[in-house]
Amino acid sequence: MRIGFISDLHIDFNRQFNFLEILSEVIADKALDTIVFLGDTSTGAEDALRFYDALAVKTKAQVRIVPGNHDMYVENLRRKSKSEINRESSAFHDSILFHKEYSLMENPIVTKHWYITGIGGWFDYSFGRRKPGDNPRKAANSIISRFLWPDQKVIHGGVIDYERDVRLVIKDISMLQKSFEKEAALGKKLCVVMHMLPTGDLIRTYPIPFYNKLVNQLGSERYRQFFEKNNVALSISGHSHMPMKIRKNGIRYVNVSLGYTFQWTNPADAIGEISQIMYILED
Repeated sequence: MRIGFISDLHIDFNRQFNFLEILSEVIADKALDTIVFLGDTSTGAEDALRFYDALAVKTKAQVRIVPGNHDMYVENLRRKSKSEINRESSAFHDSILFHKEYSLMENPIVTKHWYITGIGGWFDYSFGRRKPGDNPRKAANSIISRFLWPDQKVIHGGVIDYERDVRLVIKDISMLQKSFEKEAALGKKLCVVMHMLPTGDLIRTYPIPFYNKLVNQLGSERYRQFFEKNNVALSISGHSHMPMKIRKNGIRYVNVSLGYTFQWTNPADAIGEISQIMYILED
């Protein structure tokens, strides 16, 4: 079985490309049996699901998905209360995470040697901490969190709640633990697919003022700690628009986020960029 993993297509932003045709060509060229999307295919779950439906009809490859933060974005914020925004974004998240046909959590991939499951992931302000005394609650209420990063506004109606963010991370970990306990996972190597980053080691460093504060919304070290305790062999993530591969404490980490065209090596070559960034697992 050949499985391809790709994240952050942002087809609504990179709209000069026909990603339905492009992905169909890549799937055929790579002879993929399954393609896994790690979120942020578009903005809003409805657009993303329409794309997955169209791709499933056009190709013979199975489609599997996990939600990204852009999948939860709510529009027309001024017309909705904070509770309405939160309910709508939660419904968007669940429509992908628990999709009857495409969900990787509901339909894990089981091969001869691998058990592959997935979540969306969230952040808990653990990446920006430089020393044990740093206060994550202070980071949660920073100017960057409140005004520069849109997630809390378009997903939670502008409500900053550090405890809620930690609960969301812990909820994800609990779902992964239950997935690992399924009979199909016994004796298999474990692979976790998620949108957010499971470790800050996947973040490139840049000489930008306050850069360590800008990375807080990229993920959580709690995922890495959980992976190490449960002997996860492979972690595949997106979100950061920083594709890379590293190995740490016996775990192989791969980031497959495509990102916006201005971040590509060749902004005119979508097929080349996807082919280069896509991770293929064959078993």
